[in-house]
Amino acid sequence: MRQCFDQLHAASFRWDAWAAGYLIGGSCSDDAFMDFRAGLVARGGDVRPGVRLTTIWRILTLLCTSDP
Repeated sequence: MRQCFDQLHAASFRWDAWAAGYLIGGSCSDDAFMDFRAGLVARGGDVRPGVRLTTIWRILTLLCTSDP
């Protein structure tokens, strides 16, 4: 479980995920982006109730599940 979280967290280090964090939070420092990505992974791609980063999340999930 931890390995999958780490893989998804690392794979979410993308400019489009940062842009989402910036737009949702009003800014996005390095630490805030790390927290945003952890929340994204923990919530299964939901960045807020009803808001989902579907394209990013599908890619990250495929990356995690493709290598057991």
